[in-house]
Amino acid sequence: MSLPAEDIIVVHRADGSGTSYVFTDYLSKVSSDWKDKVGKGTSVNWPAGLGGKGNEGVTGLIKQTPNSIGYVELIYAAKNNIDTAR
Repeated sequence: MSLPAEDIIVVHRADGSGTSYVFTDYLSKVSSDWKDKVGKGTSVNWPAGLGGKGNEGVTGLIKQTPNSIGYVELIYAAKNNIDTAR
């Protein structure tokens, strides 16, 4: 599969959440640049993208925004048949 030659739109949680903490904690561990500029927390100052409220808001934005990627709780993704990546 080839990817389109388009910018990727990042979708993140606009509200504070444990899911955001887990994701930003991981990003802080694998990227010193992320750790220094954004950090980890239940709510961070995202450097780019669109914010959706809750898993439902993130999912809705991903579905309506071409070339987008985001994160939701795994149990929510499984329950709602949302494609996931490893």
